[in-house]
Amino acid sequence: MARKLKLLKKMRIETVVYVPKAVIGEDGSMLLDDAAAREVLVRWEDDIIEYLNPDGETEQSRSLAYVGEDFEISSYLFHGSLAEFVALPSPKISSDMMLEIRGKKKLPTINYGDYLRMVYLGPFN
Repeated sequence: MARKLKLLKKMRIETVVYVPKAVIGEDGSMLLDDAAAREVLVRWEDDIIEYLNPDGETEQSRSLAYVGEDFEISSYLFHGSLAEFVALPSPKISSDMMLEIRGKKKLPTINYGDYLRMVYLGPFN
């Protein structure tokens, strides 16, 4: 873990909740999988940034997070603690603090095997 966050050392680190997938509820609604949620350390910036989505189209992010590991597109980050996430009423996906990972970028650094990883966040569609 220390190596993963080496680049983030000098940045202001925050704890957020990473939810790798959503599940379909009995009524057909999309629900977040509480069991798979875990806390991770990131640097969070609320900033509108243009990026290319996986289809090669330009989009604008609502927020940007520098992360220490690879995250999947269409997973979610909750800007808060795990306790706050668990306490949210259902459907959790409608929370203003829950953002979908819409794009990502991974840049190599000067140190072999080290990467700067960024995820671009937007509201759930």
